[in-house]
Amino acid sequence: MKRELKLLPKFFFNCILNPTFSWHLQEGLTSLRGKMNLYFFIHKALGKKYKSELQFIRKKTKHDHIYSIIFPYPFVETLSKENIQVFYDESKSLFYVICEGKRLYFKKEFNTEDIVREMYYCVYIEQHKESPHCYLNDRFNIEGGTVLDVGAAEGLLGLMHIEKIDKLYIFESQKEWIEALEATFEPWKDKTVIVNKYVSDKNEADCVTLDSIIKDETVELIKIDVEGAEQEALNGAPDTLNKTKKLCVCTYHKNKDEVVLKNYLEKRGWITSFSKNHILFFYSKLYPPYFRKCLIRAVKI
Repeated sequence: MKRELKLLPKFFFNCILNPTFSWHLQEGLTSLRGKMNLYFFIHKALGKKYKSELQFIRKKTKHDHIYSIIFPYPFVETLSKENIQVFYDESKSLFYVICEGKRLYFKKEFNTEDIVREMYYCVYIEQHKESPHCYLNDRFNIEGGTVLDVGAAEGLLGLMHIEKIDKLYIFESQKEWIEALEATFEPWKDKTVIVNKYVSDKNEADCVTLDSIIKDETVELIKIDVEGAEQEALNGAPDTLNKTKKLCVCTYHKNKDEVVLKNYLEKRGWITSFSKNHILFFYSKLYPPYFRKCLIRAVKI
């Protein structure tokens, strides 16, 4: 507390120069805490809205546990990476973990057990049932049919539900992930299509639209998590969306996406709801009130 009081003059000076209270990662987490404390002190009504998150950050957040800042909720404290077992497949020269009895491989640049353990811990936290980043829940789930995983990375979502899925399209732009994805889904290669391109609103050398890939199929679920290009991915899929039952779209990469994407979908006849709680996504520039809704789940009317 004494440290924060000493820093208050600096925060007030910064706020005069930058009255929006915006923050960038280069400023450091101490600066973020200071700006948040001052902002919510001034805007007490908003402080009440985010009371539990602010209390957790003040009392529980640890600088050596980055996810306790990104997801400021008690479930983070219950998870540990110490029990995650990492294996090495010599025939493929890739590390993997066992996820629900199935091998989940990681790209070659993740070349130590510690790195793989940390990466799996990250996606495990994201998909915990209490996480704002969890794509599915009991009422919004995969029940078979065709599934599109747009921005798949390691492919955890598809792997967790592969037995129920009739056909899985995996879209991943990073070439480094393709070898690992092929290894993970090798047992189900007859019903898996891996597309190594960006999903966008145009078809070019390294970009593809969903409408150019999905032709006559009814789609059970589309998940879109593409680092801020979610709008472009949707723009390139009008026909595909017309024959899709469920949609899950990340809304935290850009400051206004939760409003923009919600309006976009509702104007096109989707019933939308946000995942519970919020994310403090400090890898992008933050603006008050700092916390963002993580993703939209949508179904057709």
